[in-house]
Amino acid sequence: MVLPDAQLSDIFRIFQEFGPRRRIPISERWSEAFPNATADEMREWRSRCEEIEAFAYALAREFGPDLRNDLAFQKIQTQFPQLHQDQVSAAWNQGRYFAWRDGS
Repeated sequence: MVLPDAQLSDIFRIFQEFGPRRRIPISERWSEAFPNATADEMREWRSRCEEIEAFAYALAREFGPDLRNDLAFQKIQTQFPQLHQDQVSAAWNQGRYFAWRDGS
C-alpha cells in the first residue's frame, strides 16, 4: 500500500490517540484503518510520526513559551504540508508539553 500524502494526517491522528485506545498497539490501530498496510509500511509510518513529534518538540525546546502558536503552526505546516491543521495543533501541543515536562 502506497501512502498518499493526504493520509498522513489520519496516520498521525491514530498514532497520537490517547485514552483507552492508546493501550492498543499502534500496528493494530493502523490495521483497523488501513487493512492492506504491510509491516514495512507501518515501520515507515512510525518513523514519519516520530519525525513530526521530534520536530515539534525541538521547536518547543528552542523557543519555549515565547514562540506564538501561529508561528509554530506555520513552521510545522511548512515542514509537513500534508498535515491537517488539527494534527499540526496536536503536534505542537504535545511538543510544548514534553518540553515543559523536561524543564525547557
